[in-house]
Amino acid sequence: MIDNFRGIVEKSLSQFVNEKVNDKLQKALSSADGYNDNIDVEIGKAEVAVTKEQELIEELEEVSNEPVIVTTEEEIEGYVLIKLMLKESIDVNRVYYRDNKSYFNVLLDDNIRKWICRLGFNTSNKYIQLNDELKTTHKLDNVNDILLYKDEIIDVARQFQ
Repeated sequence: MIDNFRGIVEKSLSQFVNEKVNDKLQKALSSADGYNDNIDVEIGKAEVAVTKEQELIEELEEVSNEPVIVTTEEEIEGYVLIKLMLKESIDVNRVYYRDNKSYFNVLLDDNIRKWICRLGFNTSNKYIQLNDELKTTHKLDNVNDILLYKDEIIDVARQFQ
């Protein structure tokens, strides 16, 4: 009698396992699709956040009649380049920055009186101004042009040691 049901039980068990495996695979595939959908949703949220931030900046400028200070990626790149140039001459932990409305200061010891240079990237005429005796200003076509003035930047930083 048991032998009569053995084939049916084995077939049923096999079918049950196959259904469970298929369910798991379907869930995994749908969650992968959901993951991609989540990425798209997050990108959309980020775009909306950037747009809202820009709108808030514009509103603040209108209300206060003063431009809001925004540190740009270009200014940070310039700061990092300058820190890399100075690493052989001074302890880079002493190098800081402060952004202003019209220029970006690179400072020694976070002291505004010890500014090494000022980066002007907020207009179409980009420049670097060094804190030497003549307050020398050089026109820049792009951020990497800062490298052309490595020796001068190092000399300015050394005068504050």
